[in-house]
Amino acid sequence: MRIIENQKIVLTSLKQTVEYSTLPFAKEEVNEIKKMLPPQIQIEVLQTPKKAQVLSALRGHQIAHFACHASLCFDPSQSRLLLADWKTSPFTVSDIAALNIPHAQMAYISACHVAVMKNLRLLNESINLASAIRLAGYPSVIGSLWQVSNEHSVEIAKEVYGSMLVEKSTLKTERSAEGLSRAQRSLREKLFQALEEGFQAIRWYGPHISILKCSLGNPT
Repeated sequence: MRIIENQKIVLTSLKQTVEYSTLPFAKEEVNEIKKMLPPQIQIEVLQTPKKAQVLSALRGHQIAHFACHASLCFDPSQSRLLLADWKTSPFTVSDIAALNIPHAQMAYISACHVAVMKNLRLLNESINLASAIRLAGYPSVIGSLWQVSNEHSVEIAKEVYGSMLVEKSTLKTERSAEGLSRAQRSLREKLFQALEEGFQAIRWYGPHISILKCSLGNPT
């Protein structure tokens, strides 16, 4: 893939979502990414945006990052990313697949279950949020098959974006898979180390790992 000048990235986060649990680290995830990006990359931050705002922003940015909830529906075309107005104007698989994003490079969806579907009879069709993003024109897409840990999503995102930085001036999105693999290994090693130092159990959430903080006291 050719690296183009004047990369633009839109960072979307929703800490509070109607009828869903709070994502206390969603804003931090976006802020940490913003801090590490160089001034050559144009950044737009959307906090608690509505569908129309996101649609408008996607068309003008090569890279999109979402830190939010997602919802699966039995009709996979109606699975959705939960934006501020998801109840009245849902941002569905059908909406995303119909997009045509010029110069799209990468989409990072930091949300649960975005690469799966509920309807087992349609498994071969691979209709989900991650595949819809691909159809919209993004050659690189990061998503999850499982529930993700909001806290550790920050660490994973920082590692992925750090791996893509080229000479501190642009993001080489072809490196996203390599960066994700490195981030997974790093977090796994960190949490196994925590386990050895006195934590009771670990919980796997797809590419993310969350530790059950049940201290056993000082290890003997």
